[in-house]
Amino acid sequence: MPSSSIDRAQEEILELLESGKSIADVINHWIQKDPQVIALLLLEQRIQHIVFAEYLLTIVDYLEAIVPPEELYSALGKQMKLNQEAFMDWVLERHPSALWLVGLFRELEGSRMGYYHLLHKHRHPDRTRSRDIPLWCMRYAQQGAKDGLIAFAKDTGNPIPAAVLYGVGDSESGLEAAVAAFKRNSKSPVLEFLAAKVGPDLDAIVLEIDDRMEESNLSRPPMIEWWLSL
Repeated sequence: MPSSSIDRAQEEILELLESGKSIADVINHWIQKDPQVIALLLLEQRIQHIVFAEYLLTIVDYLEAIVPPEELYSALGKQMKLNQEAFMDWVLERHPSALWLVGLFRELEGSRMGYYHLLHKHRHPDRTRSRDIPLWCMRYAQQGAKDGLIAFAKDTGNPIPAAVLYGVGDSESGLEAAVAAFKRNSKSPVLEFLAAKVGPDLDAIVLEIDDRMEESNLSRPPMIEWWLSL
């Protein structure tokens, strides 16, 4: 592809952005003439402007036909920092089960990778979306996610992050997630999920959870109380 085409398109779009005019006609012209031009402007980050990125979302069907979605949404995400949550929601509605979401959310969320993805599933009105939360917790945990999983447990009381983190051998993060879940909801079935994941011998884990909660001046959850009374 001649670089002159890319340079010309870049110049035309930047001029319109700087003057506050619509870029729709110019982008649509290039999409019809040579969509690779617009794709390369995005992938090479030659134009870094949220208006440019937001318009590309409206023609994403054309772009997905020529750019792998993982690369496409990674490039768009770099320009959507000012509107990141809306962008993440949009991607999750469009591609709710794509495996490349793990890599994308690592780029978007950093050390809290997975948090927004899991929260989106937890809050989605279609409850079938939350059925695979254990699977996605595992996928993120296998990629080293812990802060996002702990934050998800803290904000929802969900017991799954604790079980998954213990399951992958990260007992310290699992402990934090367990305490966070109990703090949010003292009736969270944390021990039940732990038993299903790591086995019924939970005495040492229960004592650690109890000690950590006592250190934080938190009330003892009913399930911990019951376990310690056995």
